[in-house]
Amino acid sequence: MAELDRIQKRFNELASFAIEIAGTSRPDSDGIGEIVDNEQLVEWRTSVKSLLNRVFGAESPTLSSFRDAAKGGLYADSKSTFDHLHAVFKSAKSDFDGGYLFEVRNLVHAEVFSDELEQAEHFLNQGYKVPAAVIAGTVLETTLREMCEQHPDLEVAKTDRMIADLAKKGVFNKMYADQLRAWMKTRNSAAHGKPDEFHDNDVTRMIDGIRDFVANQMS
Repeated sequence: MAELDRIQKRFNELASFAIEIAGTSRPDSDGIGEIVDNEQLVEWRTSVKSLLNRVFGAESPTLSSFRDAAKGGLYADSKSTFDHLHAVFKSAKSDFDGGYLFEVRNLVHAEVFSDELEQAEHFLNQGYKVPAAVIAGTVLETTLREMCEQHPDLEVAKTDRMIADLAKKGVFNKMYADQLRAWMKTRNSAAHGKPDEFHDNDVTRMIDGIRDFVANQMS
């Protein structure tokens, strides 16, 4: 199952669990307010926090809002606290379902790129350095395109132009930009039938370097 599907499945499971918890509502001991099943609420809240951290990040406003809503204490089981938590969760789920999150988009692309780099590694291990270099270079080019699309003031252009624009914007320094150009040079040599211009070790370093680059930029 793809990462996006796993996240969607987990959102749906926790949405169903929330309905279950709401169904446990009953008057509290004072007969003034309402409470819900405490054990289920703690389990649900812990799972939601984990999911929001995974999708939105530890410092995200969404996770902060959820934490603020839970400040009644670990065993706070009032219906009003649950309703507040549920509202934050439903808003997060709505953003995810609508595809409005760069974080999720990056997560999916990072997974796809990881699979493609594994394929490149497999080709290289079988002695096929040319297709390995082409695949790795394509992952790099596509990553650069994704990065430019996330900056409204940058254009998706030729690879060298995208590298220059992203470096100028401070996304990475000049030394790293030169390394990206070197990897693209290897890719171009492979794509144009010039295998004598690079060695297996060059492709190995290229795949490892691009894997790190994708992990850093798409996380």
